[in-house]
Amino acid sequence: MKRHVSVFEPYTLVVSVIVTVFAALVCMTIMGRLGIVPNTSIIGALVAITLGRTVAGVFRSLDRQNLVQTMCSGGGFGAGNAIFVPFTVIFLMGRMDLMVPMLAGAGLGALFSVWMIGKIFDSQPFPASYPWPPGVATAAAIVAGDEGGKKARDLLLGLSAGVLGGVFKVPMAGFGIAFIADSWAMIALGVGLLLRGYSPDIFNGFDLGKTYIPHGIMIGGSIAQLWQTTKVLLAKKAEATGGNPDTPDVTVSQEAARKAIGQGIGLFLVGVAIIIFVGGLMSDMSAGKLVLCLVWGSIGAWLTSILCGMCAMNSGWFPSTSIVVIFLMLSILMGFPAIVLAVLAGYFSATGACFADMGYDLKTGWLLRKREGFDLGYELEGRKQQVYAELIGVFIGILAVAAFGKMYLNQGLVPPFPKVFKAAIEAGTSPDILKTMALWAIPGALLQFVSGPRRAMGILLGVGLLIKSPLYGISCLAGVLVRYFWEKKMGGEEVAQIRAAGIVAGDGIWGFFNALWRAIA
Repeated sequence: MKRHVSVFEPYTLVVSVIVTVFAALVCMTIMGRLGIVPNTSIIGALVAITLGRTVAGVFRSLDRQNLVQTMCSGGGFGAGNAIFVPFTVIFLMGRMDLMVPMLAGAGLGALFSVWMIGKIFDSQPFPASYPWPPGVATAAAIVAGDEGGKKARDLLLGLSAGVLGGVFKVPMAGFGIAFIADSWAMIALGVGLLLRGYSPDIFNGFDLGKTYIPHGIMIGGSIAQLWQTTKVLLAKKAEATGGNPDTPDVTVSQEAARKAIGQGIGLFLVGVAIIIFVGGLMSDMSAGKLVLCLVWGSIGAWLTSILCGMCAMNSGWFPSTSIVVIFLMLSILMGFPAIVLAVLAGYFSATGACFADMGYDLKTGWLLRKREGFDLGYELEGRKQQVYAELIGVFIGILAVAAFGKMYLNQGLVPPFPKVFKAAIEAGTSPDILKTMALWAIPGALLQFVSGPRRAMGILLGVGLLIKSPLYGISCLAGVLVRYFWEKKMGGEEVAQIRAAGIVAGDGIWGFFNALWRAIA
């Protein structure tokens, strides 16, 4: 069996850690100033490619490049999204005594989510063969950097288009992702984005963004998706490497996936329990409420991960904040005290981003490792090394927030999402809101059931309706149309996907450096 590079090799580890520390600090700064975390995976890949082409020939190894970008991505998303956001929630609530328990619990939640997707990636619910678009883009960049020639030219063409679109404020990532992701999923997302953005014009002043219709559709789609996923997991199919003509070939059996998910829920329980007990929040609740809080905290963290993963797999988007807001509203209905609601919102937000990000990186590694033929042992070892890399990256992100988080917040670098959580807690939930969400959950669930578990159309329509970005919707639908009518004229599916991957990568590169400049200017 071909041996995979270890993340703990000195060259690989030292370079990866240096790049990851930089990514973690930069992403914290950008999140504090702008409320976004750019794609650091492609940045890590470009650093590794550059090393391989210049001073450090050892980094010509695609395995090493993959491990560098994986750790870099974990550190960026871990620090900026998974840890800094929950840390900020507690800061805004004025409970400085809970910042250390929150840091510990949220950090564990993020680490557990990485572990769980590492265990269930390439199972029936999360096949490696499904889109995971940013992972495809990163793999294409690494391969083109290694091979050069026509692939590099096609990638550079896409990169140029992505960067040029960013200069003129055109969201080219949606256009590129449409060539990689499931077309029906992208149509649902695009339609949702257009309806949200232009609803006042379409419906004579009626603004969907000021209602809870999007939340209802998202809840309905999520419930249906979870039902469909559960059916897949409970189906009597235990093939370790596939073989069923109705489902994609996989390397993780049904039994192994079920076991990992069960263990994941148990681990998430540990994370929320640490915050509650170390933070001394038991006295704020009755025994019954305490049990409910622990159970809901673990299940909600798991649900956030699964739903973000489904959206990330199908569309390249993971609506972590939207899902957390919905789960926060459900938590309000359960009658928890305000500080417990803040803890739950922070804990949920720690899990989804890292789960989706690890999925993207594993897709990159899967594509790189299968270039010369599929080797099961090599694939599983490479996957394990990537999980180690991501765990180290997230841990570096935790340390970055522990060291600099309070300083950033005292300087006014406060992300916007925790403010949304705080406002929702203070506003509560009225019966009219519940009625609206329950009513609109029905079409969301129906769309999800009709489209099937592999497309997540109900969820993605809800995601689109929750986000005000009509230009991204236009970009998504334009990409679907161009793919359908002109893909063959562009040189066929492979050429189109390489160029599309370049577009996604170019958009990500522009977004990263533009956000960095705006954050420090």
